[in-house]
Amino acid sequence: MKQNLPCLPLHYFPCVAFVSVVYHHASFVLNDLDHFRKQSYRNRMQILGPNKVQTLSIPIQHPNRNIPIKEVRIDHSQKWQLNHFRAIQSAYSKAPYFDYYWPEFEALIVKKKEFLWDYTLPLLHKLLGFLIGETSVNLASDHYNSIKNGHFDSKELVPAKQMPLFFKEYGYFQLFGKVFAPNLSSIDLLFCEGPHAKAILAQSFDQQLFDEFLG
Repeated sequence: MKQNLPCLPLHYFPCVAFVSVVYHHASFVLNDLDHFRKQSYRNRMQILGPNKVQTLSIPIQHPNRNIPIKEVRIDHSQKWQLNHFRAIQSAYSKAPYFDYYWPEFEALIVKKKEFLWDYTLPLLHKLLGFLIGETSVNLASDHYNSIKNGHFDSKELVPAKQMPLFFKEYGYFQLFGKVFAPNLSSIDLLFCEGPHAKAILAQSFDQQLFDEFLG
């Protein structure tokens, strides 16, 4: 009987649905054989600001091309890092756990990298370390034969334009808004709930629906 490991593309400060998948599996596959897709979470995230949900996007060079994800270059002609840095500070500086976790991200956010993969990967590792703890991350390139044999699934598990069916909206404290904003970047969950985030992740995932999705 084959075991389905979730195969996820590398996202920029991934959303709660992404992290809920990782939380409920002993290991997962990070798809370094992926290709860039426009309007996906590969180079964007959503945070909750004082007025609305805000999308922060990393500008990339030649965004219309079907480029292998590890070859996608960041466009540093724009001051996007400073803008993202300030936007996160503005949105979460008064969050209960911001001062505890933020110093661990500051240097990574402003560090200049040529490639999108090299920029977002350390952020993922840092985020998962705080939200989940030790996590087994496998690269798709190391499991190429398993990909061909169907030992894990490479579907778009967490699309940007729709809520995954296996994701269960489970509210938690947020700084702004009268209506809960679901499935934001997981830094929203981390800064607002801190060590209590695991309890939220435990309630935000339906294993049966996930298994049905994988088929």
